[in-house]
Amino acid sequence: MKFLPYNPDQAYLLPPSVQEVLGEEHLCFFLHRVVERLDQSGFEQDYGEEGPPASAPALRVKVWLYAYALGVTSSRRLEERVREDLAFRYLAGGASPDPWTLNEFRRQHRRAIYERRKAIIEPVFGVLKEQRGIRRFRCRGLARVGVEMALAATAHNLTRRWSYQRAMA
Repeated sequence: MKFLPYNPDQAYLLPPSVQEVLGEEHLCFFLHRVVERLDQSGFEQDYGEEGPPASAPALRVKVWLYAYALGVTSSRRLEERVREDLAFRYLAGGASPDPWTLNEFRRQHRRAIYERRKAIIEPVFGVLKEQRGIRRFRCRGLARVGVEMALAATAHNLTRRWSYQRAMA
């Protein structure tokens, strides 16, 4: 019996593009295009010139939205997925943000996240529970739960819009 050559340690001469591997219609590319069109000023205004450079707010927004679309709500699980999942790695631009940075961003920018959510139609709570697997909130306190709900609702609505666009194409 003949087999194709198999050598997992062989390096690529030219690595394949992410679009080739995942396909042009993958959710991560849709989220990337949507977030690039959003007004980022609400996220950028909190950063000053002093201190070490921070990762781009668009990176964190994309990664969190994609995470909530897949039902990942823990910053530690998100960090793990960014290291291991090609779509997450693409959205992060190859960077590896630590869980403290990811969680701080979600906490610090709750107002800006909420304002972005208002531009999209709100989903029903039951749909989030059944389709996205969000059965409980991971945060304590009304403000933090509001941020988590805003991320979940936005991710759900963007996923629905992406599905709708694929069906119409």
